[in-house]
Amino acid sequence: MNLVYVPEYELALLLLQTEETDRASSIDASETLALPGGVRVIMAQQFPVTAAAEKRSLCAQDEVLYEAQVVCIVAADLYAYARQVTNRAEMVNQDGEPVTVGSMADLRWFLLCIPDTATEEGNGSHRNCLHYAGQDRLLEPMVGKHGALNTTSMEAAYQVIQNWFISIMHTPAVGLVKLGIFTLQIRELNMYGTIGASHELKAPMSSIRLGETDTATAPSTIPIAALLVQTAMEAPCRSQQKGPGDIMQKAAHSPIMEKRARTSDGVTVAEDDSYLRCSGSGCSLEARWLSLSPALTAPARLPQWQPVIPPQILLVPKPPHPPCCPSVGARPGGASRDPAESPRAEKRSRPAQLTPGSGRANFPTSGSFQWSPGAGGQPRPPRPRGGGGADPRGRRQARRKGRWPRTWRSGRAHVPRAPREEPAAVTGLQRAALTSQRRVLTELAPGPAPHQPCPRRDHNLVTTTGRSRGRSLVRLPGTCSWRAPPAGVLRPETARRKSGVLPVHGAFQPDLFRPFGLFSPPRCLVPACWMPVEELHRNGSLFPTCGKIACLETERGQHRAGVRLRVLLPGVRPPRGCWARHLTLAEGLSSFPVYRFALPWTERGGGLDRGKAVQKDPEGMARSAGGAAREVYLTGTKYGCGSGGCGACTVMVSRYNPKTKKIRHSPVTACLVPICSLHGAAVTTVEGVGSISTRIHPVQERLAKCHGTQCGFCSPGMVMSIYTLLRNHPEPTLEQITKAIGGNLCRCTGYRPIVESGKTFCEETTVCGLKGSGKCCMDQEERSFVNRQEKMCTKLYNEDEFQPLDPSQEPIFPPELIRMAEDPNKRRLTFQGERTTWIAPVTLDDLLELKASFPEAPLIMGNTAVGPNIKFKGEFHPVFISPLGLPELCFVDYTDDGVTIGAGYSLAQLSDALHLTVLEQPKEKTKTYRALLKHLRTLAGAQIRNMATLGGHVVSRPNFSDLNPILAAGNATINLISKEGERQIPLNSLFLERAPEASLKSEEIVLSVYIPHSTQWHFVSGLRLAQRQENAFAIVNAGMSVKFEDGTDTIKDLQMFYGSVGPTVVSASQTCKQLLGRPWDDHMLSDACRWVLDEIYIPPAAEGGMVEYRRTLIVSLLFKFYLRVRRGLNKMDPQKFPDIPEKSMSALEDFPIKTPQGIQMFQCVDPYQSPQDPVGHPVMHQSAIKHTTGEAVYSDDMPPFAQELFLAVTTSTRAHAKIISIDASEALALPGVVDVITAEDVPGANNHQGEILYAQNEVICVGQIVCTVAADTYAHAREAAEKVKITYEDIEPRIITIEQALEHNSFLSIEKKVEQGNVEQAFKYVDQILEGEAHVEGQEHFYMETQTILAIPKQEDKEMVLYLGTQFPSHVQEFVAAALNVPRSRIACHMKRTGGGFGGKVTKPALLGAVSAVAANKTGRPIRFILERGDDMLITAGRHPLLGKYKIGFMNNGVIKAADVEYYINGGCTPDESESVMEYIVLKSDNAYHIPNFRCRGRPCKTNLPSNTAFRGYGFPEAAVVAEAYITAVASRCDLAPEEVKEINMYKRISKTTYKQTFDPEPLRRCWKECLEKSSFSARKLAAEEFNKKNYWKKRGLAAIPIKFTVGFPVGYYSQAAALVHIYLDGSVLVTHGGCEMGQGLHTKIIQVASRELNIPQSYIHLSETSTVTVPNASFTAASMGADINGKAVQNACQILMARLQPIIRKNPTGRWEDWITKAFTECISLSATGYFKGYQMHMDWEKEKGEPYAYYVYGAACSEVEVDCLTGAHKLLRTDIFVDAAFSINPAVDVGQIEGAFIQGMGLYTTEELKYSPEGVLYSRSPDDYKIPTVTEIPEEFYVTLVRSRNPIAIYSSKGVGETAVFLGSSVLFAIFDAVTAAREERGLTKTFNLKSPATPEFIRMTCVDQFTDMIPRDDPSTFTPWSIRVS
Repeated sequence: MNLVYVPEYELALLLLQTEETDRASSIDASETLALPGGVRVIMAQQFPVTAAAEKRSLCAQDEVLYEAQVVCIVAADLYAYARQVTNRAEMVNQDGEPVTVGSMADLRWFLLCIPDTATEEGNGSHRNCLHYAGQDRLLEPMVGKHGALNTTSMEAAYQVIQNWFISIMHTPAVGLVKLGIFTLQIRELNMYGTIGASHELKAPMSSIRLGETDTATAPSTIPIAALLVQTAMEAPCRSQQKGPGDIMQKAAHSPIMEKRARTSDGVTVAEDDSYLRCSGSGCSLEARWLSLSPALTAPARLPQWQPVIPPQILLVPKPPHPPCCPSVGARPGGASRDPAESPRAEKRSRPAQLTPGSGRANFPTSGSFQWSPGAGGQPRPPRPRGGGGADPRGRRQARRKGRWPRTWRSGRAHVPRAPREEPAAVTGLQRAALTSQRRVLTELAPGPAPHQPCPRRDHNLVTTTGRSRGRSLVRLPGTCSWRAPPAGVLRPETARRKSGVLPVHGAFQPDLFRPFGLFSPPRCLVPACWMPVEELHRNGSLFPTCGKIACLETERGQHRAGVRLRVLLPGVRPPRGCWARHLTLAEGLSSFPVYRFALPWTERGGGLDRGKAVQKDPEGMARSAGGAAREVYLTGTKYGCGSGGCGACTVMVSRYNPKTKKIRHSPVTACLVPICSLHGAAVTTVEGVGSISTRIHPVQERLAKCHGTQCGFCSPGMVMSIYTLLRNHPEPTLEQITKAIGGNLCRCTGYRPIVESGKTFCEETTVCGLKGSGKCCMDQEERSFVNRQEKMCTKLYNEDEFQPLDPSQEPIFPPELIRMAEDPNKRRLTFQGERTTWIAPVTLDDLLELKASFPEAPLIMGNTAVGPNIKFKGEFHPVFISPLGLPELCFVDYTDDGVTIGAGYSLAQLSDALHLTVLEQPKEKTKTYRALLKHLRTLAGAQIRNMATLGGHVVSRPNFSDLNPILAAGNATINLISKEGERQIPLNSLFLERAPEASLKSEEIVLSVYIPHSTQWHFVSGLRLAQRQENAFAIVNAGMSVKFEDGTDTIKDLQMFYGSVGPTVVSASQTCKQLLGRPWDDHMLSDACRWVLDEIYIPPAAEGGMVEYRRTLIVSLLFKFYLRVRRGLNKMDPQKFPDIPEKSMSALEDFPIKTPQGIQMFQCVDPYQSPQDPVGHPVMHQSAIKHTTGEAVYSDDMPPFAQELFLAVTTSTRAHAKIISIDASEALALPGVVDVITAEDVPGANNHQGEILYAQNEVICVGQIVCTVAADTYAHAREAAEKVKITYEDIEPRIITIEQALEHNSFLSIEKKVEQGNVEQAFKYVDQILEGEAHVEGQEHFYMETQTILAIPKQEDKEMVLYLGTQFPSHVQEFVAAALNVPRSRIACHMKRTGGGFGGKVTKPALLGAVSAVAANKTGRPIRFILERGDDMLITAGRHPLLGKYKIGFMNNGVIKAADVEYYINGGCTPDESESVMEYIVLKSDNAYHIPNFRCRGRPCKTNLPSNTAFRGYGFPEAAVVAEAYITAVASRCDLAPEEVKEINMYKRISKTTYKQTFDPEPLRRCWKECLEKSSFSARKLAAEEFNKKNYWKKRGLAAIPIKFTVGFPVGYYSQAAALVHIYLDGSVLVTHGGCEMGQGLHTKIIQVASRELNIPQSYIHLSETSTVTVPNASFTAASMGADINGKAVQNACQILMARLQPIIRKNPTGRWEDWITKAFTECISLSATGYFKGYQMHMDWEKEKGEPYAYYVYGAACSEVEVDCLTGAHKLLRTDIFVDAAFSINPAVDVGQIEGAFIQGMGLYTTEELKYSPEGVLYSRSPDDYKIPTVTEIPEEFYVTLVRSRNPIAIYSSKGVGETAVFLGSSVLFAIFDAVTAAREERGLTKTFNLKSPATPEFIRMTCVDQFTDMIPRDDPSTFTPWSIRVS
């Protein structure tokens, strides 16, 4: 049987046979556990009490009921091991007679159960089982047969896998020792009884509360000393409800870890690995060290007790030496403080509620040890003495000198063979684990010098390893001398002593080993250090366990007293569950729970590869922290771009400042954080904030319930940004909310609901437009033209459901890290790798020494400059120096004449310091500071501002710097220091232009930056313009200052610095010199503009393009500065200095950033509708909570498969060329590389339906896949892919643009045409004819989750299983089958969810899936193929660029009589869906307008670009813009408002389209009228015109856009759908259908449909995944049909089932659903049904140009208002009103979210999103740095959405698909911009008409608003140069 989800090891289960009616008193599995194979014994106590378990005994507990009943289960990594060890187990019956339990040799029953964590997280309620049962008589007497065995084995599998039992493919677990003394006390004792042989647990017989009222029964404390050897992997907990009598569940390791102690009065206290329990009369237990009880009192005496199972419980003699460090919570001055004293700890402290166990089935029960001091005071183990059931093998083991019996060892890890290469960034512990094949080493730190005595404080430490069948054995060291490694370098002691003992002294010294972590409440962190017993009793503090972490488990508000001490060591994989949110660093380097251990500086996937330490770290120590969670399966933090530009990987880093005694929480992008830089920091990921299994944090809850998540891929980053804000500001302002998420990108929601979720934490309330009136601007009014009888609702969620935010319940900052930060004896940290070294100095002198020794080594602080250069530019540095947190670099010094800021201050800290200065100093002194603050607000996002430092920003001198020009203009000074001393250099033009005489010496560092105060007659200003307002590099920026002679406007000093106009920041120094002594007037300005353009020359082919625009900005920004200074002078002396003209006032300031607000209106549900019926209600997305907690599983979140390989691509660098040769020899020689796959390796069709998998002989575009490399890690694969050498020979022609394709007659298909009337004849009888063209550029999908495919080859029948994110699984199945030349039935495609699709995952996953499958087929190993963001953008392309040409004939009154329109789209190099897109364009080209004589033709062009594909709207958003363009042009010619012309030509009555399909436009007219009325369009239009009259440099524009959008596809069979619905005997329902969930809420709507049809609550219904196995031949999920067709199929299946149930329901109408289902089963009624929907009858006859290609129409309208800055081209969207005909919305929350998200996506298409290509066909825009989708600052300040009610009987529940409609409504922003630009042009005397171009970028806006500045710039002859980028439309 093939396993699918087993994480890297085979799980085999065998059952232990029992005799009938035995009473089991004990089971001895000690010898079993000593055997190899990862053995695990699972007992009855570890099974949850469920309804099924109460009905039948699944696993014997206390008593066996029948022969062959399951007693326990043995799990091992091989079936043979499990089979073998069943012969070694012994069970003792009631009479004490041993009963041999033989293996069931004749029972051919094999079951494999895997928790569904690989495909779906959750609370464990859903698990997958694969089983095979043979026929055998031994099964007959078993109760429940398969049911019992399935449940039993499933539970075993859940425990083994869910708890991440160590497997052979994991990194070796590292042994560690736990030695502790603690006192325990039980507050409550519950006694339970059982009756009869049914093994059913009954209610408690009695419950005694101890220690409160009855002093006689007051509990006594029990001191327990424990020595416990554990592995770092044994950690997680599993939350499940325990029934009465159940023993507390153990952690994920064998019961051998149990410890028991018996007091003199007969009370037994036992501690397994995680929990303490007590049994016996008067038993009392108190976990004192976790502060569970309010008061901690020292024990009065030490009761005599006898250890039952040493060495787990040992009494430790009083050590003769002082403690190694202060007690936990120590106050300054030595006074200790118990954590329980703090209000926060006291609030959480409660008596532990523990469930007593019966004491049965506790094993092993053999062996008893006492300790006696050995030589040198060291305890030594004596020989064991026998005990009940003693294991003779254990005694033999114990007799070996210095070894413990295997029975008591805890290491169950199979250590993998030594890796080929060692990760560069390793501690000594890691290196030892990697270089020893089956040995575990626990050395962590260097010890004393050679031959020196050991530190006495470490004499108690007992830890080492030996080997016995690969197992870790424990022994006490006798001596401890070793050779000391260099100071500060963690290296292993690899030399073994003759006794086989490895010394570990010094391992737990607090200054050397500093683990830390953050825990979500009510967990608590308990780090401590070793100390003597009497110290514990004296101060009553926590028992110190140096370097450990204690975790308090909580379930349903009750403490379970889970005591857990764990250390997560480098390279290991902590499991999910309890430890899924903890981070521990050993010397600053360890596993980091973010997402994938990446080498973001070179390639993703480096370092420790998914827990297997087999990879070389090619880029050294500075590897990113952002990759670790893939190794530790903390997949919440997502990988979006790898460059810090999207915010998906946001985590919170917390640091303690010993100077200020404050903790600073900062959001950072994990993909840029070097893991070595995290020493001393606490890191919180989304898992640490909250989870479904523990407690959902209010941030996560509100984001989900406010519908702020759709695809969910960006949600963890959003959560972390808001959460970090709340940790710093529990009651934030609206501005802080917007600022916090400014660095996070979301492609689905449109941001509005995300902002709204954050607003719920603000004190401020938001009201809509009519403030103070008590009314809502969207309220229904009496004058409404529609007679509204149905109530409209405006709330999509209920705030009363929100849990309150309690800041006191947040995890505390680890005290251990505070002590670390305050430790005066810090030492330099050094991490040595193969190629690189990371050094972290702790003093300034140390830093200077290092810089002198390594002058070329970069200083790493925030890594925002060095990191991207390493990753994207291939830089390499052998040494990194990280002075992060150095006190001498992190300070601010306020003086009378200025502020000195330490170079180590982050930009966020710089902003805080400047804010404080601005508040305290007079305004005239803070001009430079305010200019800096303005730019700091929009510089990058909050994450980058918290990472980047002032010193790094200054010294890197980027040409696009926003701060350096201002600092230079403000006369800042850089303070430098080296070993030679200190010096100062001015931050001036010489420094910024990298003049050698003004640069830093190689051994110098920046110590600080001094920024002087400005003066009264000194003006400083910063100016910038970027593609979008925030988180974007400036197109041009500037810092300018002028100083006047006192009391005059005569220039005394002038400085102008420009960024992004050359390779460095440029100073206009010559211009400034010429202007000295000149008055500040218009003549000076005119000369300044001419001279500065002469001085600063931008070549016509300059990198970045936009040459003329940037030249214009140089003078436009100068003009802005001129006006600001004029205004400032006037304020100082109005009489002497005249003010600027009133019309120029608007040019002074940039657009402000405001928090968006809005209202969403939808039809309220009929009050008579059943409360249980969810249809029509705004139901939360079914995965929303999982999205916000990071528990939603995406394809790349799945655990690695055994022998998994990573795939990297080698793509073509030529647009059209012949392949001469492919040389992969160098790639194959690299380590880890398995194979290189080319076209020759495709067993089937390499070219299927015109789509080419691997280029063969010829490449036809840049980015075409030539070959792929399969390697053991992604870093190896990527490195090898770059080594593949391909020789090309160019082929002509090379066609890039549509114009070139038309010139060469290059097309992908024949022309498509529709026509009505007589166009040529009509042109003869019109008043005017207008001709023009419009260009619409393409758009990148920018789904947050890039293309991800996992391909797993099967061993039989050439089967292949794929897990991927796609919108069309059947298409993937088809391509893979064709590529492998196998039937489709052999290919299984699974699709759980994907992080956004938008059409980009319809066809592209099929090609990429086939590429992956071919690689998997060739290598015979699983393939993980994940495209980097840049590769994804390059290979998959996006929306089709479009060229529209039109000829329009119209009358003077605006009536259009004839239109002849031609469309051409850039299809790329292969067909893909270009022909289909063109059909869509032609059929929809009329939009909402009836033109009696209309002809439309179109053809897709074939070019040498990557093939463009489907995109949301499917061609309509591009084509309809052309229609709006000529409507607007006609209005301009007729001197009418565009809205008038639109209404004149709009469909008005039941009509036929150009293709003869009849429709009723009444909803269109209603939406249009309601839009104009509710948006107050007329009044606002007049107000805008008035604004435009008063403002010359800023203009406002309004536009209203109607839409008639079609739903469906012109091919009828594409709309068929099928579904499968199962009802199980417990009443639960499983629904499967062919639709794909990509964030659009499809599954949520389907659950609502099933809930209505079956008349059951939604909680009964589960929807798992989409698969070609369950629903074959499913259509794509696109064209807005997903809910329509799949909902119909599910409805059909449910109706079939309900019809079958009707007879039963009629007989028992008042019965419960569960009763009906049970009854139906007993009457042999099938509870499974296949539903089918035949589809809409759609067709189109292109020859006849007629048909009914669409199912129905969706209508709508939108009105937008913008304000445009004519000087810079920037625009601001002020308000948008959207009205969409949704008919009856199944889920208004989902539909509103889809509309808002589509609108913002469309707005991006038409404004900020610009793809740039080189003339050679190379795509430049490959990252969020280059391609700008809208951020939260781009959405409307006021955003109103209304769902208009209508009827649509053809669709399910009269609903409509609205997912694509609003994309085109985003063009209302485009045409509002045109309206504003037209106003500017009209005022300047220019023509009002101009050719439309989309996107309307700042460049287009500025250059269209022609003025004196655009006229004065130099222009170049286009024939004399080759531009940097070209337009491809």
